Amino acid sequence: MERVHAAKCALASGQLLHASVSRMNQVAVAYQRQGDNLNAAAALTMLLETVARNKLTHAELHVCWGNRSAALMGLGLPAEALADAQKAVAAVEASHP
Repeated sequence: MERVHAAKCALASGQLLHASVSRMNQVAVAYQRQGDNLNAAAALTMLLETVARNKLTHAELHVCWGNRSAALMGLGLPAEALADAQKAVAAVEASHP
């Protein structure tokens, strides 16, 4: 996760510093499609931190948790990936009681 934090800091100082949650998601998806798991995880981390900090909600937030889980798995971080996958499941269960 240290690599993800470093990449997040680099993204925060550049293109995602004042980006909307929607834009952060677009950037993360683009990185994932390119196979760049590190920057995808970093962008999704920024997105999820922004959502938490601002107490935002979104019906598709579970997708972000799932996408970050996939990126973390691609980085060889299975424990962190599992934690995010569990958060994705919890988000789905909370929105569909």
